[in-house]
Amino acid sequence: MKRGGQIVYSGSLGSLSSNMIKYFEVRLPEIDTCL
Repeated sequence: MKRGGQIVYSGSLGSLSSNMIKYFEVRLPEIDTCL
């Protein structure tokens, strides 16, 4: 969610949130998946 409660992703998460990570990787420089 963004500030003000706006939803920025509402799709299925997938295994280990892989669908959401792929969605944001297109929009952000890099996401560390080894957390």
